Amino acid sequence: MLTFLAIAFFIFGIIIGSFSNVVIYRLPNNLSIVKPRSACPKCHKEIKWYDNIPILSYVLLKGKCRECHEKIPFRYPLVEGIMGIMYLLAFLWFGLQPLLAFYIIFITIGIIIIFIDLSEMIIPDSLNLSILILGFAHLVFVFINDGFEETFSHLLGMVFGFGLLLLVRRLGFVFYKREALGFGDVKLMGASGLFLGLGWTLLSFLIASITGAIIETILMKTKVRKKHAEIPFGPYLILGMLISLFFGDMIISWYFGFFWEMN
Repeated sequence: MLTFLAIAFFIFGIIIGSFSNVVIYRLPNNLSIVKPRSACPKCHKEIKWYDNIPILSYVLLKGKCRECHEKIPFRYPLVEGIMGIMYLLAFLWFGLQPLLAFYIIFITIGIIIIFIDLSEMIIPDSLNLSILILGFAHLVFVFINDGFEETFSHLLGMVFGFGLLLLVRRLGFVFYKREALGFGDVKLMGASGLFLGLGWTLLSFLIASITGAIIETILMKTKVRKKHAEIPFGPYLILGMLISLFFGDMIISWYFGFFWEMN
């Protein structure tokens, strides 16, 4: 039964990943994510259902459009594969419980944000709003099951998440005379803070800052990124949030345990 469910979650993940590719392409271009049906961006031929099977069609077509033989961006099977793996890991890690639905939706929106921000350097308001709505729905669930104290932690997560990144954004203007963070990042952290709670929100920002500093330093040293180029911080924030979602309690417990031993 466990194996069957694991396979089902992976397949469901890659199917949602296929739809996520549509969102990633169309949403920043103000196009409907519902219609028309998927078509090749080069020759505009509608993609047949048998050429639209997640991952498998890309392999069988050798990464090219059947009609015009234009290369299909590797992003398409990559998003499908990542989504399938994340759905599988979420099921195996959290088990079949009501919270799993909240986590899967958050993971889905987060991965979409990563790829949109990487390619377009924006985080659409509709995605931040979706996380905010998810956060309020999750807040009701938390209140019913865990009471006011835990609910208050999530409200603090929203306030501190929004306020912390707003402060960083303001300091960027003061010290560098330019935008250090996009306002989309600020709204993302506020909306996600409501979902994650105070502890995971602060941990997410810490992880994002460390990983962002390391990776961007490497990219600049290797000349992949120009010194004063705009940096998409959204992917680092989402990475921090996903790590916190899966391992947040373990990391926080380890940190306080280590700090206690040191004293």
